Amino acid sequence: MLKFFLIYIFLVVALVRPVQAVDRPVELYLFWAEGCPHCVAEKAFLSELLQDEPYKSGVVLKMYEVNQPGSRQVLQDFS
Repeated sequence: MLKFFLIYIFLVVALVRPVQAVDRPVELYLFWAEGCPHCVAEKAFLSELLQDEPYKSGVVLKMYEVNQPGSRQVLQDFS
């Protein structure tokens, strides 16, 4: 029993890594389309979410309409 406990402690210590904070905000990309009911709901949800801390200062929302040529290129770069 002690052997398994020591192995467990070793694995926890060896595998757990500390999380480091990032100095820059997280970029959140939203690709949306005009007339899409899911997109309308998501935009409303994100607008409300980003009014609260810690999201207000830690997240930058970048929205791209998929019907625009520049937006398509950004989307293709992600895929």
